[in-house]
Amino acid sequence: MEIFKIFLIGLLCVGTNAVDLEDDKRALLDLMNNLAHSRLLNWDSNSTTMCNNWTGVTCSEDRSRVIGLRHPGVGFHGHIPANTISRLSALKILSLRSSGISGLFPVNFVNLKNLSSLYLQFNQFSGPLPLDFSVWKSLTIVNLSNSKFNGSTPSSISSLTHLPALNLANNSLRNKGDGILSKLEKGGMSPEKAISRTQDANNRLVFFQGCNYAFDLEELLRASVEVLGKGTFGMLYKAILEDGTSVVVKRLKDLSVGKREFEQQMGIVGSIKHENVIELRAYYYSKDEKLTVCEYYGQGSVAAMLHGMFLISLNYLTHLNMFLF
Repeated sequence: MEIFKIFLIGLLCVGTNAVDLEDDKRALLDLMNNLAHSRLLNWDSNSTTMCNNWTGVTCSEDRSRVIGLRHPGVGFHGHIPANTISRLSALKILSLRSSGISGLFPVNFVNLKNLSSLYLQFNQFSGPLPLDFSVWKSLTIVNLSNSKFNGSTPSSISSLTHLPALNLANNSLRNKGDGILSKLEKGGMSPEKAISRTQDANNRLVFFQGCNYAFDLEELLRASVEVLGKGTFGMLYKAILEDGTSVVVKRLKDLSVGKREFEQQMGIVGSIKHENVIELRAYYYSKDEKLTVCEYYGQGSVAAMLHGMFLISLNYLTHLNMFLF
């Protein structure tokens, strides 16, 4: 009898997790179908592996709920549809920055009580901020800068004792100097990653069709980097993004070329599809900086593989000659 009870409880738990994840899936599909976006999302309603394959979606370790939604620079525009994101009640990280989302701050975000990081900067939000920030007791990072929020800064922000990083800059808010707020600390950038902040706002990362990456220029600049090598046209870096994805970034130096010609060349390179060629996934152009982004493969460089094969062959031939002669 006890064994049957344990089995029944386990079955109920599994069933509950499946229902919760299925509801999260429907919420995300409702968001995709009702919020215009300029980049293709690989959220397939028939997929049974959303935790592994859906771009920008992170699930809990037991795969029972969605806890992260990262889609910066995807090109969302319009109002966030009601009863979509707010249904992701286990959500901890929400990043929809650098898009064209407009309208008021979604009032139903009060349902996201587990939220710890909120990145909505560089959008077109307007109107007042929520009066009661105390509903998000777990918040540690909030960035609502560079939008069109107005009115007074809510005094309830002072109740968030675990919030060391808050940025409301470049809005039309009052009471910003009353000691409540602390500026969001800007991550230090090495000279290799620094890009002029006076760049044209229209110069953004350009992704090729079929690319499932979910990041923007800001995240790329904040990524931890490792130097992979130096080529004829510039340095090569491995960049690790917020969600753990690794990409290869090449910073093109001393390349004097106009934007139109650069984009044409990138279009040609980006159209190359071959099993033995690493595809170009994105590029960035400004007057002072030119970047390319490719997938990262951890098997080592082509040069190392070729030299390794040569040494193995040479070693084999040496032993063969010793045996024959």
